[in-house]
Amino acid sequence: MRSLLVISHDVIGQRMAGPGIRMWEMARALASVMPVTLIAPRLIDLEPPPGVSCGHYTWGEAATLAPYLATATTVLANGCVAAAHPELLTYRGRLIIDLYDPVAFENLELFRQQPLAERQQIADRDVALLRDVLRRGNHFLCATERQRDLYIGGLLAVGRISPSFVDTDPLLRNLIDVVPFGVSDTPPQASGQPRLRGVLDDLDADHEIILWSGGLWDWMDPQTLVQALPQVITAVPNARLVFLAGRHPGLAQEMATPAQTRQLAAELGLLGNGIHFYEEWIPYERRADILLEATVMVSLHREHLETRYAAVRSRVLDHLWVGKPTVLSTGDAAAELIETHNAGEAVPIGDVDAVAAALIRLLTDPQRRAVQSANAAALGQRLRWSQVVRPIIRML
Repeated sequence: MRSLLVISHDVIGQRMAGPGIRMWEMARALASVMPVTLIAPRLIDLEPPPGVSCGHYTWGEAATLAPYLATATTVLANGCVAAAHPELLTYRGRLIIDLYDPVAFENLELFRQQPLAERQQIADRDVALLRDVLRRGNHFLCATERQRDLYIGGLLAVGRISPSFVDTDPLLRNLIDVVPFGVSDTPPQASGQPRLRGVLDDLDADHEIILWSGGLWDWMDPQTLVQALPQVITAVPNARLVFLAGRHPGLAQEMATPAQTRQLAAELGLLGNGIHFYEEWIPYERRADILLEATVMVSLHREHLETRYAAVRSRVLDHLWVGKPTVLSTGDAAAELIETHNAGEAVPIGDVDAVAAALIRLLTDPQRRAVQSANAAALGQRLRWSQVVRPIIRML
């Protein structure tokens, strides 16, 4: 019998970040096609979906992964797994490599404060890993057409694109195709337990909540949002900004941006008095509680390669799931999507005045907000996980 092994390089459980969410949702959607085994570096403390068996392995210990590889006819894994488990590259079955996360570009930002020689070693290692997975994979997934162009260039450089290959697959869609981050097939439903209003000081039923629902990663730009808030509060006195700032539940390195953002809020006299930090990483199944309390969502980034080639981030997809407009920086795939479908506002990178103006427009114009909310919800329906995994089903 055919079987699919899905390997996550990040934790999967009640609290998880984008990489774990992606593997969890893809496994759930693909279980309609064949039996799926889903494994992660720690125990998965969620009830397995129908058709999915869950397990775990120890990061870097080949013996813990070997039994799973021995019984699967196809493996779907993030390319990062091969960094700690090179045995993945000698697996004899069909191998689908997920390249949705441009790690080599992320690490250019993540390790920016390290000595240049050390950064170069990391960059060399990332490029070598990318070459290895591009040479080995039978199929590849990416998250945007922009990423697909990037990786086709890589496949060409390592000799994977031949005349005979193109004769049978002219646009290479069977070799590499776009599987964006998706939206939950289950409609959002609040539990009835408030998470923000009446829980955080200075937040009650009369406040309009501006929510930063994603991680405070070093390649993002929450500082511009903080600097814009005085203008917003002057125009909309009941506006309040909340950052979801809980510590990453998995293996990610601690970043500098959370502390820098708090410090800036304190310097402006807004910490706890206009700007709030929610210090818990929200359980995945309870995220709707917070998302539905918000009025407007925000996700801003700085200008660099990571955001140029990033996927539409998981938390932006959650904004579509709950039908809320988003204010985003221009230049990435998310901004293109939001602008095309009028599901929010795109603003120039680092432009404090433009961020403030966009937020004021949405907070003071209920009709504009309602139109963009409806567009966001409609777009979310088109990006449900059951729909976006179709290229994988074709590959299988």
